Amino acid sequence: MKTIILDPGHGGMWDGEYCTAGKRSPDLVNGFYEGVRMREIAKTIMYAGCKRYNFICPALWMNKDNEVDISLGCRVKKYNETEADIMLSLHSNASAKHGWSKANGSVVFWKNWSDKKLAVALAKEYSDSAYMYNRGAKRGAKLGILKCKHPSLLIELGFHTNLSDAAKLKDSSRIAAAVINGLDAVFQVSK
Repeated sequence: MKTIILDPGHGGMWDGEYCTAGKRSPDLVNGFYEGVRMREIAKTIMYAGCKRYNFICPALWMNKDNEVDISLGCRVKKYNETEADIMLSLHSNASAKHGWSKANGSVVFWKNWSDKKLAVALAKEYSDSAYMYNRGAKRGAKLGILKCKHPSLLIELGFHTNLSDAAKLKDSSRIAAAVINGLDAVFQVSK
């Protein structure tokens, strides 16, 4: 059974304030904060895929209340102390504009050339399963979270600033199933 580190990107609330400025959907009545949503999706992935994969999520262990963002350096250090087959960082994307935008779709970032094939497989299967536009797999050489010793990927699951993508991202079960399908493609696991 493959072991996967799940990294829910961005932090939650601290003294009533959101830790990562600008990381929210435009309409908070019908929207969400990225960090809160990624933690919910990580928990759903761990539950839904526990029979096929061994999921570990040190970011949730380090912060049991899920309120404070754990720094990238602290995350990478903890992940490098953990044996795993891959590290997958979960995020939602945003356009530079304020309010809802037309930018949509998912993208998978990789750092090391040896991880490119994994990123392409994850990007295709996830986008097909989640009914997201596939923005492909791209090199993210400067992304700090990808400095892990394991094969490491960062997936932008969709745009939380796009009305259609945001609606899909609120369905944790659907997104979790799509991520698991993507992992099945990466590891060539039959369903």
